[in-house]
Amino acid sequence: MFWLYFVVNILVTGWEGFIGNATAKRLKKEGHFIVGFEKESSSAKLPTDCVDVSVRGDMRDYNLLRRVITEYEIEEVYQFASWPIAR
Repeated sequence: MFWLYFVVNILVTGWEGFIGNATAKRLKKEGHFIVGFEKESSSAKLPTDCVDVSVRGDMRDYNLLRRVITEYEIEEVYQFASWPIAR
């Protein structure tokens, strides 16, 4: 039996977090093209070997997200980004 394998362009938001990073590593290992999206104020300094492209910006910026999705022809999105609420 033959298995068809396709490379998928995937956007992983929050890729510098624990779960997002582990997911990006696994997807990259499977051969997919990974675009990592992280907030500008992130202080995490993880190696970028688990993503092909790292984009920093605000998830609430519709135009930026649209540009990234269009430019890299994103087919799937894994959403791990969060926005802390201070009280």
